[in-house]
Parts: sequence; C-alpha cells; structure tokens
Amino acid sequence: MSRRLLAAACLVAIGLAVPRARLERIAPAHRRCLRVVFAAALLGLYLAVHYDGVREGTLELGVGDSAWVAGSAILVVSAVLTALLPVVLLAFGIQRRDKVALAIGALLTGVSLGTWRYHLGWPPTWVTLTLGGVACFVTAILVRRFLDRAPEREWRGITADPLFDDPAHAAALRVAALATTLGHAPQAAPGDRPFQAGGGISGGGGADGQFRP
Repeated sequence: MSRRLLAAACLVAIGLAVPRARLERIAPAHRRCLRVVFAAALLGLYLAVHYDGVREGTLELGVGDSAWVAGSAILVVSAVLTALLPVVLLAFGIQRRDKVALAIGALLTGVSLGTWRYHLGWPPTWVTLTLGGVACFVTAILVRRFLDRAPEREWRGITADPLFDDPAHAAALRVAALATTLGHAPQAAPGDRPFQAGGGISGGGGADGQFRP
C-alpha cells in the first residue's frame, strides 16, 4: 500500500505543480518552490516504480504488501516503467522546454542503464562506458547539425549559438574572475624572517671602522 500511496501522491503533486509553475501571476519565489516540488515528485515516482525497489519490497510495510509485489506481472510492469519513465521525462522536457524534466530525465536514464547493466551482466563495463561515450558524442553532433539547419538556427527556443557570444557578457565574466583575485595581501611563509637594517663593519687596505645607517 505504501508504494501505491507514494506513486499516487507523486502523480498528484506533478499534476498540481506543472501548470502552476509557469503562471505569471504567481510570485517567482513560489514558482521556484513549485519546480522543487516537481523535481521531488519525479524522483519519488521513479523510486516507487523502480525495478529493484519493487523486487526487494523496500517500501512495503506489511505481509500483504509484500505478497502484492511478489507477482511476476507487477515485476514486469515495474521493469517496463523503469525503462520508459526516463525516456518520457526527456520527451516531456524537450516538448515543454523544461530544464527540470531534462536534467532529471538524463539522471534517471543513467540510473536505469546502470540497473539493467547490473541485472543482465552484459556488456562488460568497459564496453558500456565506451558505447555510452560514443552515443553522447554522436548525439551532440546530430543535435548541433539539426539546430544549424533549423530556421534562424533555433527550434522551440533551443539554439545552437554559444551562450556567451555577446562580448559584453564575456567581458563581465573576465572582470568577475579578476575581481576574485583582488584584495588578498601577500602572506609571508612561516619560516621567513623580515629584513632588519642593523648597520655593518667595513675594513681592509688599512681602513678600519664601522658603518651605521
């Protein structure tokens, strides 16, 4: 019951937070809180349907709940949701230009891939890392070419232009980086002795005497 309650509560929170997080009449601070609720609800929903959690019964409180998740049909549904939920979040983030959904979708995609790598035991770790790197590299190239060919190099608000192409923004970053290095007085090393003028003695060639500053 606890797993089903968690999933239901997360779905309700998502349904309430998504439409209200974009309303201009809501204060910016409240919209940020709604995005936090949205992110927490997404993570909670993934936790509720994750294959390992269902298989191990980590959220079940009693014997009846454990028997409910022991059925193979529930495990199959959980496996499908574990694989599909990150993809749905990525698609939703692209469609709505939602950074929270994109970030969490990318994170959960890695978690799901790690889950199936653990259970299937194949391919080897080095193959998984290599293929993942190649897939990210190829995806970045394809997305960049797609955006370059789009009208005005933009698609649904997503652009291929660099973020800091404006010289004023780049200059502001350089000034900020320089400002962080100012205002720090040089510190003497622990073993250094400060210079103290104390005079000296000169002599030679028949001369003998002392010099005082």
